[in-house]
Amino acid sequence: MSVLEGQVNEIARVVDRVVQHSEQTISRTTRVRFRNRGERVVRSLASYNRRMYDMLQEMGGNEDSPNKAIKQSLAGAAFDTAKTIKELVRVVEEADHDETEDLL
Repeated sequence: MSVLEGQVNEIARVVDRVVQHSEQTISRTTRVRFRNRGERVVRSLASYNRRMYDMLQEMGGNEDSPNKAIKQSLAGAAFDTAKTIKELVRVVEEADHDETEDLL
């Protein structure tokens, strides 16, 4: 396994945990707007993470450096993942803000 594959694998495992915990949190909420937006964002995040795992399969443990096309695809998936995590944080912050306002 190349260094790049190891790093991609570690990132994908962290994203798996984010998806799992987010799904659990969203499933417990009674706030429909938060649940709908959260579910959509988490589905997107899981989809981008599957792309990362697919690219790991394409790399296939080859000790040679991954080709340019794989690196470009990986960069796109990493960007989409980061963008979606940022959106997930925004959804959670908005839900927290709404909940705080309800208490006041």
